[in-house]
Amino acid sequence: MSLETEQPIETTRPYGTEMLAGEYEVMYRVEDQFWWYIAMRRNLLALLQKHWDWTAQPQPTILDAGCGTGANLEQLVKGFGGRLNTRQAWGLDVSAEALGFSQKRGLGGRVIQGSISEIPCASDSFEIAISFDVLNNLPDDQAGFNEIGRVLKHGGIFILNLPAYQFLYGKHDRAIGGRRRYNRAQVAKKLAEVGLKVERSTYLNTLLFPPAALVRLLNTRPNIQTAHSDLTSPPDMVNKVLSKIMSLESQVLGRTNYNLPFGLSVMTVARKL
Repeated sequence: MSLETEQPIETTRPYGTEMLAGEYEVMYRVEDQFWWYIAMRRNLLALLQKHWDWTAQPQPTILDAGCGTGANLEQLVKGFGGRLNTRQAWGLDVSAEALGFSQKRGLGGRVIQGSISEIPCASDSFEIAISFDVLNNLPDDQAGFNEIGRVLKHGGIFILNLPAYQFLYGKHDRAIGGRRRYNRAQVAKKLAEVGLKVERSTYLNTLLFPPAALVRLLNTRPNIQTAHSDLTSPPDMVNKVLSKIMSLESQVLGRTNYNLPFGLSVMTVARKL
């Protein structure tokens, strides 16, 4: 069976769909410095620069659907240090705990509580929507795709990141409330069903895939008592090296149209027709 034809497996999670206790606090503590989060923000910036016409539409309205503890939303509100005019950005998250950490970032007036499955906004409200590692947590992920399709304006773009490959499902996924992982074909099908056409779909964390996949495969036993996320900060030097390696991928996203062939995540840009 190829990676692209692998079928999703619905995971029974008797302990609920939320993150395990303490994971939001861990996320809040590490996401400004942790190499993976730094890489994701670089990737987001590269795709925004490449796939949005900032001359024709210089002030897009933006929704961060599943904003968590607010690091991406904070960068959007600040325009990525003045590099883009993304300041008309708002966040949505189902977790009051996560939004509490967003408020600590000064984003209190920018966030609302609600589910990506039932976004409390009018149809055709946003020109850009982003969602990083959220739809995989939903009992019914298609409901989330449907809602993004509803609130996006025609011509708007959706930048989506999801964990890749169901065979890698393990302790990290359980700790953060994840129910499934995806390949590119599965994501494209979900998007097409709500009228969104894929413009770019690439795997990420390609260079680190072999060792990371091996670790994941060795930690796939479903034991909730030992489940924990991968958000453990490495030594500073290791963190810097990993961040540097990952910066190569953001350059590929920003400077080329090449899609990486495999990785730990799948990132997609789709436009509402």
